[in-house]
Amino acid sequence: MKSPSQETFAQVMFWTGMGCFPLSIILITVGARARKVRQAAALFFLAALTFTHFVWYFNVLGGALGTKVGRYEPPNWFSFLPFPLVGFIVVMAVWVANDRRRKQALLPPPLPRQ
Repeated sequence: MKSPSQETFAQVMFWTGMGCFPLSIILITVGARARKVRQAAALFFLAALTFTHFVWYFNVLGGALGTKVGRYEPPNWFSFLPFPLVGFIVVMAVWVANDRRRKQALLPPPLPRQ
């Protein structure tokens, strides 16, 4: 039987690990609605980090549940980071393209040449 402090730590790890997935979705949504590029980049980067933590914890949880079959070595947290960082780059590129299109839509149409 685990001690109360071990069980508390396990519960905190579970809820932070699983809570990072909806948090990453919220951060991406708020970042998509941001008006400044730095604010959007910061929110998208935080979303990438929270998604990395979710994927890492999900892997660790699955590995811990599968220890009945064999020994499990938890992977390094940073080994999951490249995939969300690629997503960060893609989402930033889409945000910049939408921002340019939005700014062009606000401009009045050009005057016809004579």
